[in-house]
Amino acid sequence: MTNNKKAKVKENAEKYVQYVSRDYSLRDHDITIDALATPKIVPQIVYHHVRDIRRNNVLEIYVIPSDQKLINDTLEESLIHKPELIDFYLKEGTRVTNNLLKMTKFDLSKITPSKSEAFALLKKAKIAWDEFGSFIEFTHRIGHINKIKLPEKQLLQLGKFHDERKIIFVSFFEYLDRICEKIAANTAIENKKLRFLTYKEILSFEQREFDIKWINYHQNLREKNYIYEVNNGNSKIIDENFEEEFKKTMTRISAPTVSLEGKSAYEDIVRANAIVLTQAQFKNIKKKMFLVRFW
Repeated sequence: MTNNKKAKVKENAEKYVQYVSRDYSLRDHDITIDALATPKIVPQIVYHHVRDIRRNNVLEIYVIPSDQKLINDTLEESLIHKPELIDFYLKEGTRVTNNLLKMTKFDLSKITPSKSEAFALLKKAKIAWDEFGSFIEFTHRIGHINKIKLPEKQLLQLGKFHDERKIIFVSFFEYLDRICEKIAANTAIENKKLRFLTYKEILSFEQREFDIKWINYHQNLREKNYIYEVNNGNSKIIDENFEEEFKKTMTRISAPTVSLEGKSAYEDIVRANAIVLTQAQFKNIKKKMFLVRFW
């Protein structure tokens, strides 16, 4: 109880900063943040506070800086004191990834499950994704730990696992699409992939009739605009009176600051003008402009 109270005080005192822009649906990011909030295998990578703002079809994801620092610091400390954990995490990550790949290759088009069977498939997928949650940011986080020098074998394993992780993201969310289409089949639901409902909202209709009017109304609103907040495991979605709520939310957002580090691939001195773009600004890119992405 004490820890939750401290976390709540910090969340109220510290402003959010933009983390990334992503083309996630509410359904996909909700299930992902839930997995990151309760990691099963890599306990150091855990999210307590997240804020999504989808405005005019563009999703920006915001986090609290001290949360991110805590993740990096605890993971670094653990791996420095127990370097054998890297091999263990890679082994477990490969196992979980292979299980997910096997699951997502299942051809749902060959079956016509009942409503209860379709929900059972969704629950099974959620359990598998919760286990994978520890590895969603694993390679990204290890790449930021400067105090650990990995041998070539582990570097190659991490690179291979990173590529497999990206494949899993695409295949798993497409698998969710197919499950949700089975759930919403033969109904008047407009977005049958249920991409703008949370996992709990979808699950709430397992034992009752679909509220078609409610589902269509909120999915239509959220496809363009919504605010999604997660604080210590509790989530909230704002989709009505959006512009008013958006103004309130922006008082909790810090202006972006940027730091670029790195070196040229060659010995020559490289000079260039840099501009930081959000996803919403990409529409202003003109011909003959260069885009440089920093990893």
